[in-house]
Amino acid sequence: GSALSLSAGPPSDGTDNLAFSPSGDALAAGRSDVEVDVWSIPSGRLLRTIPTDVSHELKTARIQGRTVETFETVTGLVAFSPTAEMAVAGRDDVIRVHRAASSPPREIRSTKADELAWSRSGDRLATKGRWVHAIDVIDPVDGRRVRRIEPGHTLWSIAFVPGRKELAALCGTDERTWVGIWPQDGEGEPRTIEVALGPDERCPALSISGDGGRLAIASGSRIRVWSLADGTLRGAIELVGEIRHLALGTDGTWLLAAVDSSLRLLDLPD
Repeated sequence: GSALSLSAGPPSDGTDNLAFSPSGDALAAGRSDVEVDVWSIPSGRLLRTIPTDVSHELKTARIQGRTVETFETVTGLVAFSPTAEMAVAGRDDVIRVHRAASSPPREIRSTKADELAWSRSGDRLATKGRWVHAIDVIDPVDGRRVRRIEPGHTLWSIAFVPGRKELAALCGTDERTWVGIWPQDGEGEPRTIEVALGPDERCPALSISGDGGRLAIASGSRIRVWSLADGTLRGAIELVGEIRHLALGTDGTWLLAAVDSSLRLLDLPD
């Protein structure tokens, strides 16, 4: 794979959230300082930076009988709509939908999230709760919650399935890891794809290609790719460094991975 060249370079503290515009001509990267950078592709020119909120949230915890104050780092979150609107979220419980740099964003109230997804049809936003293992599916026009999905297990990452009114979520327990695929509206049980991860693999991230054909999961220094149609494993890529996030390309033949403090373009296995 090759490194993606950006005019100002990736932030030194790393990139934790990636999203391509529907046309593929822009890349949005959420940072650990809770800002979102938007880059032109393939020129790598920085188009704009969107501040979302302060970068740390004060929390208290009881440790060995004492009350200790800690700060939790919150990443700038971003998702694109089919019309290239950007949904951006930070520390608070508001999603801000940006159209153009010159116009103020539209606000949607939501639970505090640590991941956003926007369906390719544009009619649904999804948030993964920061402290609650639940997914809220939202109408982006009026902000109404149309469905809450509670897998009942650890919830790591979410993505809409292009071309289908479905939402995928990477879930797990100590014994197994799987991708559940739910109808995005109404009720219904999920279909599942088993994706065994090793005990040392942590904080996995999920992405689905724009054609709906491939599913990729990054964990630790490894990326694995499955066929979404039949759940077969198509291949794996080993990298040096910790993969913080990934985004599959539109046709499912390449991906962009945030590895430590760099961004890498990679061809996928056939």
